[in-house]
Amino acid sequence: TYDLPKREYITLNIDYKQCGIGGDVPAMAMLHKIYKLKGNEDYTYTFRIVGYSKEKGDFSSLFKKVFPLE
Repeated sequence: TYDLPKREYITLNIDYKQCGIGGDVPAMAMLHKIYKLKGNEDYTYTFRIVGYSKEKGDFSSLFKKVFPLE
């Protein structure tokens, strides 16, 4: 389920750095060289967290929306 229990506050931790993607074995960190992130380069990314309630309609419709960057 995607529902979080009702609480006064919820903590969400988002990892800042990753090591890469592209391994053939999910349980092992064996990445293909072309997918490894280089430690001596700067990387940037953005993400948006959007609140949702049932009154906003179908949850899957949020995946099709493009929200403006502010």
